[in-house]
Amino acid sequence: MKTLSAESSSDATDLTSLDEERQLILGLARDLDYFGRRAERFLSLQLQQLEVAIEDFERERTAWRRQQQRVTGRIEQQRRDLEQEWERLRGQQSDAVEGTSASLSEQTRQIAVHPAARGNAQAGHSTAPLRILLQPGSASTMQIGLLMFEISKVNREIGGAGVRFEVNGCRVPRKSAYGRHESASAAAIMEVEAFSCRPLARVDSAEQPATVHQRVWDTFKSRLLLSSLTNPELDKLFRKSSETARDHDSRVRAVEAARRAEDANSNCYSESRPLGPILRAVGGVDAVQQQLARLEGTAASLDDECSLAIHVSLV
Repeated sequence: MKTLSAESSSDATDLTSLDEERQLILGLARDLDYFGRRAERFLSLQLQQLEVAIEDFERERTAWRRQQQRVTGRIEQQRRDLEQEWERLRGQQSDAVEGTSASLSEQTRQIAVHPAARGNAQAGHSTAPLRILLQPGSASTMQIGLLMFEISKVNREIGGAGVRFEVNGCRVPRKSAYGRHESASAAAIMEVEAFSCRPLARVDSAEQPATVHQRVWDTFKSRLLLSSLTNPELDKLFRKSSETARDHDSRVRAVEAARRAEDANSNCYSESRPLGPILRAVGGVDAVQQQLARLEGTAASLDDECSLAIHVSLV
């Protein structure tokens, strides 16, 4: 009897130990499954962010290459035209004015092939861009792109080739400063720089005067700064706001809007447009003033409909 009792007690102990081991193994399996699910979610989010960054980079690289090709082609064409003009003037000049005419023509030719101008063209940047702050509100990508395109049309009416936009950053104000906006995406403020699509040579000295393109660009900036598009309060709010991530929704929308505005300007651009400022009188009002009025009306309409705010200033 004692032997049977001992055997029963041993079997019960073995069963208890086996049950504890099973419970331990099940607990480890649950922990491993939970860890696996969390790791899978983390890797999925990282892959999504990587895809967004790659798409953003590819769009910017494609836009930069298109801009580089266009600017390089225009520079070469302008250089050839100026060289032909220089040769023609040199052949027609008389002995009395030969020295003066040759000097002026050579100066024009040097401006066309100046290394600083070529460097700016290859880099895709012009000197002294225009700074623009945009608070989109509930505006869509198409509406933001429309406003950018209207700005580009002002430059074209003055005699330029349009404007290229680059989104430098995005900031979100404190929640207490959202104002009429309900979300961080609507209250976010983008900093955009506008560059001339035509390359602008640097003025390094008094002997190298400003080119026609530089005068057109200065006139364009002056007209915008004297319009109703200035909003110092938006600038103050931007300086007090916090930086956001590169893949912020508002910044992605602004980059896409800039790309659409650039494509629309490229489709409208004509190589036959004159280089100098255009002041075509229509009903007593020049075309530039008409386009400025259209731009201001578009900005006011978007402000009423979507709470979109804009501020232009110098860099």
